Amino acid sequence: MKRIIKSFFAGILSLTLLTLIGCPLLENLMEPPESLSHNGKTYKSGFYGDLYFINGNTSLGSDTFDYKNFTFYDLDFPGHDWIAYHNVNTKIYTTESTFESERAFYSSDENFNFRCTITCTDNSEQSLEITNPDPEKFSRLLTYASAHEYDPFHAGADKGQRRHPLPDPSSEHYEASFYKVSKDGLFISYKGNHFVMQDGKLQLLYYYDYANGNSSRGGMYTVELPSDIEPYFREIYNQIVPPPSAR
Repeated sequence: MKRIIKSFFAGILSLTLLTLIGCPLLENLMEPPESLSHNGKTYKSGFYGDLYFINGNTSLGSDTFDYKNFTFYDLDFPGHDWIAYHNVNTKIYTTESTFESERAFYSSDENFNFRCTITCTDNSEQSLEITNPDPEKFSRLLTYASAHEYDPFHAGADKGQRRHPLPDPSSEHYEASFYKVSKDGLFISYKGNHFVMQDGKLQLLYYYDYANGNSSRGGMYTVELPSDIEPYFREIYNQIVPPPSAR
């Protein structure tokens, strides 16, 4: 009985502390609504799918308002009636009346530039804007990479990963990322998955295992790409980093 009473009062104390120390902590634990009313209009999120808003292209400004314990920003973008919520990521809302047209715009591959960026060992970068891209192959690559990327919560899962020696620190080592950016410069696809050349093929980088500095026990783990899309992306990669035979 004493344990039950202690647990009850501990719960009450925790809730009281959360209330007293303010809404910011509570806000970090909660998700903002998918739609809300503001200035007599209804705003909805979700029109840009799984893209990410590029914060660096513009400031959110200082014009804010509160809605159900969340702080939102009124955005001033020509041609757009948007508001935003910002925590770890930025969530953009558009008016209900323009939702479908905005969604159609950011769903069309014609409104995006497709790119490859390669990072070298010294952290230098080279980027290539891809002419005549194949959006279907890009979609398949991003979907495949998302399904086969390293998940620390399921580290033992078999996703076809294979071990290779760690890259030689005295040699150049390259990692590539493939992504698309909306032509208005406001949204970007996920670019957290990286790809490396291994055994003459471009492969998804799964993770590096440095084994606490013991290189003989560590390794670089990769996942092979589907054979019908790998040559396409290898060719793009080789436009930036030519194969050894062409150097």
